[in-house]
Amino acid sequence: MAKRAGRGRERGHIRKRGKSYQVLMYAGTDPLTGRELRLVESTTDEGEAHRILNRMRAEVEARENARTRATLGAALDKWLEVHEAEQSTLDGYRGYIRRSIEPALGDEAVGKITPQLLEEFYAQL
Repeated sequence: MAKRAGRGRERGHIRKRGKSYQVLMYAGTDPLTGRELRLVESTTDEGEAHRILNRMRAEVEARENARTRATLGAALDKWLEVHEAEQSTLDGYRGYIRRSIEPALGDEAVGKITPQLLEEFYAQL
C-alpha cells in the first residue's frame, strides 16, 4: 500500500482512528526551514481513504503541492541573501519589499499565493 521515501520512511499510508480513516503522505522537506512536509486528510469511508491516498501520491509525484510552508516574506529574505547584484540594487529591492510587498503579502504562505491574490495586490498598488 505504501511507498518508501528514502531513509526507511513510508511515502504514504492509511491508519484507522476510531470510526474514521486518516490518510498521511510524506511530501518531502521544506527547502527553507528543513522541516518535513506532510499532507493529512481524514474520511469515514475506507474506499475514499484509498482514493485520497492515490490523489496525494499523484500530487506529490507531480509536485503540485507546495514545496514549502514558508511565508513570502521569509522566501524573499532568503532570496536577497543569495541574489547577486550591486549593493545599491539590493537596497532598492529591500525598500520595495519592506514598503509594498511585506505589508500586503509578507505573511502569506508561498503555496497559497494565487493569480487572483496577485491581481488584487497589483490593483492596490
